[in-house]
This record gives sequence, structure tokens and C-alpha cells, in this order.
Amino acid sequence: MIVYDDYMIVDFNENKDLEASVLYSFLSEDDQLLFGEYIYGLSPELIEERTVLTSAEWIFDWLPDPQKQIRWYAPKSKEELKQFFLETLYPPYHCVVLSRNKGIKDYKYILFAYEHAQYHDEECTALLVMREKEEGSFVRDIAPLIESLS
Repeated sequence: MIVYDDYMIVDFNENKDLEASVLYSFLSEDDQLLFGEYIYGLSPELIEERTVLTSAEWIFDWLPDPQKQIRWYAPKSKEELKQFFLETLYPPYHCVVLSRNKGIKDYKYILFAYEHAQYHDEECTALLVMREKEEGSFVRDIAPLIESLS
């Protein structure tokens, strides 16, 4: 069962269907879920075919800046997210919710999946909402969608 508590979604990855549904809950019709090539070990061909943006702008201010161009790529569908991305990605990973045709600094949300989070003194896997562009939008718009998945 998913637990939402203070910008942290606990046990969101009990299975790949649920994890994909939680991640897709952040998307409106014009949004996409982007992953940066610098973190993940997907095949270069997969990254190349799905690259939607290249940028040297660094938005993860809690991580060292790699000082290079980063290709941001997106799964083409929720099913593809489950098949290719979530089969390869294991927490920790970062992703960004971004409206199409916007720059990376115009993100709506920065998300961080972390496998050694603490919730009520127990270790768990959690999805943390690290940043939201519009204050309060996660609680108002996204949390109810995620709660309905449980």
C-alpha cells in the first residue's frame, strides 16, 4: 500500500505497474517524464532515440555539477517506462517532469527515488518530491491521484 507523507511517497515501487502509475500521476497532457543520461546505464541507442532535450544547465543542486551537456530522454509511453526503464533503473534515480518544448530549468517537479529512506524508523524505498515549481501543486494536484492508486 502506498503511503503519502510530507512530500514522500513510501513503497511506491511494490511492482513496476504501480511504480509507473505513480510516476505518470505527475504528468498532465502536455508533460513528459525526463531522465538524464549521466545517471543511468541504458543503451546509447535507446537514449539517442528518446532524447528530447540537451542542456548544460544543472538543476540537481544537492549533487556535484558534471559540467557537461546532458541529454534528457523520455519513455514514449507508460508501457515503455515499465518495460525498458523500470527494468533497468533501480533506486536511486532522479527524473524531471517537464512540459513539452520547455527548457530544463522550467521543470514542474524534480523527483528522487531512494531505496534507503527512513519512514517511522524503518528503512523503505520512497519517491521524494525534491522540488516543485509551483508551491503547493503537489499536495493540491498530485497527492490525491497517488492516494487513489492504493
